[in-house]
Amino acid sequence: MTAHAKLDFPTLCSVVQGTLYGLPGPAPVRTLITDSRSYRGETDAVFFALTGAVHNGHDHIQELIRLGMRLFVVEKRPTHLPEGVGFCRVESSVDALQRLGAWSRDRFKGRVVAIAGSNGKTIVKEWAFQLLQPDFDTVRSPKSYNSQIGVPLSLWNLEPQHELALIEVGISQPGEMQRQQVMVRPDIGLFTNLGSAHQEHFRSMDHKLGEKLSLFDHAQTMVYCADQPGVEKRLKKKEHLDLWGWSAREKARIWFDGLEHKHARVSFKVHGYGPAFRVQLPFIDAASLENARHLIALMAVLGVDRACIKRRLELLEPVVMRLSLEPGRRGSLLINDSYNSDLESLRIALDFVSAQRKKRPAMLILSDLEQTGMEPAQWLKAVEKLVRPHGLERVIGVGPVWSSSGEGYLPQGSFYPDARSLGRAEPQLPPAGHLVLLKGARSFGFEKLAEQWVVKRHQTELQIDLDAMAANLNAVRSKLDRSVKIMAVVKAFAYGVGGVEVASMLQFQKVDYLAVAYTDEGIELREAGIGLPIMVMNPEEEALDRLIEHRLEPEIYSFRMLGLFVKALLRSDGRSEAYPIHLKMDTGMHRLGFAEQDVEALCEELGDQHRLRIASVFTHLAATEDMDERKRTLIQIKRFEQMCTRLAQSTGQRFDRHALNTAGIEHYPEYAFEMVRIGLGLYGMGPGSSHRALGLKTHISQIKFVRKGESVGYNYSYVAERDLRSATIAIGYADGFDRRFSNGKGRVWIRGKFAPVIGKVCMDLCMVDVTGIDCAEGDPVEIFGEHLDVAEWARSLDTIPYEVLTGLSSRIKRVYLQG
Repeated sequence: MTAHAKLDFPTLCSVVQGTLYGLPGPAPVRTLITDSRSYRGETDAVFFALTGAVHNGHDHIQELIRLGMRLFVVEKRPTHLPEGVGFCRVESSVDALQRLGAWSRDRFKGRVVAIAGSNGKTIVKEWAFQLLQPDFDTVRSPKSYNSQIGVPLSLWNLEPQHELALIEVGISQPGEMQRQQVMVRPDIGLFTNLGSAHQEHFRSMDHKLGEKLSLFDHAQTMVYCADQPGVEKRLKKKEHLDLWGWSAREKARIWFDGLEHKHARVSFKVHGYGPAFRVQLPFIDAASLENARHLIALMAVLGVDRACIKRRLELLEPVVMRLSLEPGRRGSLLINDSYNSDLESLRIALDFVSAQRKKRPAMLILSDLEQTGMEPAQWLKAVEKLVRPHGLERVIGVGPVWSSSGEGYLPQGSFYPDARSLGRAEPQLPPAGHLVLLKGARSFGFEKLAEQWVVKRHQTELQIDLDAMAANLNAVRSKLDRSVKIMAVVKAFAYGVGGVEVASMLQFQKVDYLAVAYTDEGIELREAGIGLPIMVMNPEEEALDRLIEHRLEPEIYSFRMLGLFVKALLRSDGRSEAYPIHLKMDTGMHRLGFAEQDVEALCEELGDQHRLRIASVFTHLAATEDMDERKRTLIQIKRFEQMCTRLAQSTGQRFDRHALNTAGIEHYPEYAFEMVRIGLGLYGMGPGSSHRALGLKTHISQIKFVRKGESVGYNYSYVAERDLRSATIAIGYADGFDRRFSNGKGRVWIRGKFAPVIGKVCMDLCMVDVTGIDCAEGDPVEIFGEHLDVAEWARSLDTIPYEVLTGLSSRIKRVYLQG
């Protein structure tokens, strides 16, 4: 998190009530870091070593010192004080961070709007920023920074020039909101709604509501929906509050009626803020309607002119919640963040570049920053500081400020007054093989550059949310002892999702092992810069030499494969160290592996092979997801334990054992041994996985009116029993949308409703019934994602999610989302 220097390190240590060690003299503090991987060489950065259930920041201090970091907030007194390094020892690093957030809030003279609720917080905050920025110098929480860690980091961004702060606040446990309230102390509160998220931690919905509303105990003004009776009742007890409740049902402080839908827009009348007036939104879904009504009330509280409210609502832009990584022309990769431009989002995007680039050269195309509230000279200097540590091959600045002043800050850069000038001057962009970050404010029209540079492929796209995958990984970690290692299975193109991109995220998240099916998959990861240990589950005889060359580790499942691999080692250049292998035990699946009766002979073979080191011994359990088969699963596990014991006694080697997949981790955690394997659980499809990471999207190509008695599709297989509207959507069986979905067996999600398939699924298209759905040509269609999951697909086809994902065509564009 970057801000202007606010204090020096000794003062910071005093603010957080710590004890200072080392570092004689002042040291300015501008940057707060809680994730060691985000350090980019800043000399004014402080690392808060947080201790959590899975990660411990103290484990990374020595590496950070080696990289040049010198300021640390820690919970353990340092035993060694390197010269020039300062430590602030505190009882709790989280408490210290929150004290620093409260200190920053104390110094802020503007108004703070706190946004809380179960759903919609981030979109309301981002829309509020769009709507209010013209009237107020506004700062907002980055991304979804609403946690016990995110809120103080957000408060650190408050600067003297800001007039309004939009702070998103969330909780998941009782007692957390009291800590948030002490830090945030909002002037104005906005409560979105009450939902079921995190309900497992609260006695009742009313208990959770009380916890959430405690954030506003000392606020002055409150915006909320008065149609939520529980919310209205509790807020009226807070007599100090100036209540701005709104209603779509009856008269209130602000109320709405006259709702009208037309194509992809909705309009309604606003009452209670001067004479009634009609507003129009470029959205029709219920969530967007609720969010916009909250913001109309907030703008009324802040005194925004009615004509401005009307004009700005019509221009509301969708909130882009994630960075997207897409294939570009000439073998390039494009990170398209052409929707906003501020320093914090630039820092996040540059971190994404560093995580994804591997061996690729990288470049940045950046517009003038219009949302910083800073003078050009200030933000130019801040950009130069942010960009420098990332080692970019090239930076291009676009906009009047860059074209007039850029050379003074980035002398090796290129500068253009607008995007059109850039396109005319450099038609060769994007450069072959580069990773290109396209980052700019909407007014610069960078989306037109993105349209030209992205590979023109099927408009149907598979969206992969890398943040959700990381959350699922950490959910698995939370169920295991910290000593248990994680092997992430990314075979079959990461189940059709994209091996390199997923593996890059997993390497960033510090899993211990990757597993692929074949040698070529492992080589592709190595060539992309993946350095993690990689197990190859089906090593082919003819590829063993290449496997060794690329430091891949084979699964050995038979005596023949053991002999072939030993011969391959002998052919390779002389190696002094023993080569790691992974022994597969067949404990009951009768697929691959050494059987129980093979163990004695295997021990003898291994006893003569000093070139080999057993890295792990593992097995596959046949039915971990089926608790009716618990007895047979436990027999397999017992057999596996006995085989491992015999191997360890005979060979004298220590090795990791692993038997559990995602379902096994949920149902048999006591048998995690030294390592577990996670595959589909990464995507939110295993037991206990709650974050859906995949979404398959397409669009409506055409809408037709079909009269009763007319047919739809091939072979007259569907005849309309009534007049209906049929939408043709851009997906077919060549994309993996199975023909068995024909005639009502499959369905999709369009504009808030399910639409059943009618007629037979064609090769590239299919038709759905959209009667009663307010949709238009070009509208988005969810094939699976938030409202339809892959498991439903699989059940409809009497198959499993693995088959569904691996059956998705390569012509479907994969888009990776993060941040």
